[in-house]
Amino acid sequence: MAFDLYVGSFTRYILGAWENAGQRAAREAGVEYKLIRDNETEEAPDSPSAILEQVGDWMRRLNAGLAEHLDAPLAWEESEETPYVTDRPGWSGWAALLLLASYADAPQLKRPATLPEEWGDDPAYVAAQSDDSETHYPTLILADLWLPGDFEFMFGIEDLGGNPRAVASLSALRAELTALNDATLKASPADLEKWSRNVPDDDAPLVELARSTLGMMIRLCDEAIRTKLPMMPDY
Repeated sequence: MAFDLYVGSFTRYILGAWENAGQRAAREAGVEYKLIRDNETEEAPDSPSAILEQVGDWMRRLNAGLAEHLDAPLAWEESEETPYVTDRPGWSGWAALLLLASYADAPQLKRPATLPEEWGDDPAYVAAQSDDSETHYPTLILADLWLPGDFEFMFGIEDLGGNPRAVASLSALRAELTALNDATLKASPADLEKWSRNVPDDDAPLVELARSTLGMMIRLCDEAIRTKLPMMPDY
């Protein structure tokens, strides 16, 4: 199963009016690509106007629930033609980045040289996800939807498909990605950009996988902030 990062409108995402990295490569190669997602929305309206209405209602409920905590309502462009960007770190790259952050929180533990087969059971990662976690990177490790805005808190919601999401702001995510680079790789912007365009094989050293995904996350996060659009994983 693939793991992609998507920046764009929910309307376009639900309609499927976008290509992930695998679809794009298959189209360019002239081969068939069968898409199977684990988080497919349920009972989605079948017309763009109905989907846009559903997204608008969801945004209004979201802002109503957060009104007392926000200086200004959350807002972004929603249409089936809103520009989007996407890239594919893969599950190995994503897991490696989470472990890089988890071990930055736990310097007393020795970070593995390669990605463990059961990386979800890694002790540093389990500690970072625990209820009493004091991780410095909560919006990276715990969130799975990042919205435009300057709010510093995280909150839980159901997305348009009824799936639970942990939500944070793009600005908070960007600050954490910078802090993680400063604490670990200490890479220049040029190095991060180069690494983001070169995804290693799944069996590459953990740090190579992590640095590629970190560069990719920074590049896409910067684009999401520039265009004021949501960012989320797709798998």
